[in-house]
Amino acid sequence: MDFKRSILILFLLFSAYSASHAQLSVKLGIEGGISASNVVITPTATTDPKTGPVFGASVDLNFVKILSVSTGVFYVPKGYTAKNGNITFNEKFTYLEVPLLVKVGIPLILIKPYLLAGPSFGFNLSAEEVQSNGQQTATVDISNKIEPMDTGILLGAGVDINVSKKSFVFVQAAFSLGLSNILKGVPNVSMKNYGFRITGGLRFNL
Repeated sequence: MDFKRSILILFLLFSAYSASHAQLSVKLGIEGGISASNVVITPTATTDPKTGPVFGASVDLNFVKILSVSTGVFYVPKGYTAKNGNITFNEKFTYLEVPLLVKVGIPLILIKPYLLAGPSFGFNLSAEEVQSNGQQTATVDISNKIEPMDTGILLGAGVDINVSKKSFVFVQAAFSLGLSNILKGVPNVSMKNYGFRITGGLRFNL
């Protein structure tokens, strides 16, 4: 909890300082793409990644030409697959994710490459396990075994491409690293999400 509070305080201080020294502009965005997710389990267990669609909306607060703060709301699927004998376990988690990111960009004439980094807060919407032996399939709700919140770090890069004075298309790649143990009530075992996503979309100046 101390780590989360420290990150939030740093971002709020940055926002307040920047707003007091620059002219604020706002960009709204819509974004969609694909994510590949997996988990790190301690003690070690072998898992395979799973893919799924990610989409949402964002707000960029631009304080100066090269610095901005970005947040939004995104639907993000996570999970993994694993095998035990002839049974395959397909773990499906869905999250409503709210990032709080600092973006550093290089404003060129037609394009603006940028880097982004910051914390991300995921709120679990569902968790289920699909068990299959190749002939029969059973789906089990495991929401009571998964923590309701997942905190992580998001690191990425992208490029904005001007299409008009007030609109941009963009492509972005990001890596997410979970910091929270998402397993509930399992002593001596931890499970943390991680994943990679590629997205694109449109941004509009207000």
